Amino acid sequence: MANEPGPRQGPSVRNLIALGILLVSALAITALAAVAVNADSSNALTMFNTSLPVFASWVGTVLAFTFGRENFESANSQMRPLISKLSPEERAQAPI
Repeated sequence: MANEPGPRQGPSVRNLIALGILLVSALAITALAAVAVNADSSNALTMFNTSLPVFASWVGTVLAFTFGRENFESANSQMRPLISKLSPEERAQAPI
């Protein structure tokens, strides 16, 4: 069939970068948490509290970028048959 995937290729550069950022962020969060738990000073906890949102935003951005394209392609492929059934008059009257 036309929709069957072709031969499996290796991971793309985009996927490798995403995986690398996720791993580095996870390791950094784990290391900072370990330091904050074991340290007696409030500086370690402050460092953890200020850097956690940075790593979390990196992870969120990578996930959104990685899965955004696939979600768009899926929605686009589902809407094309519906749009092709509309007549030109119906398309002209439909709000965008």
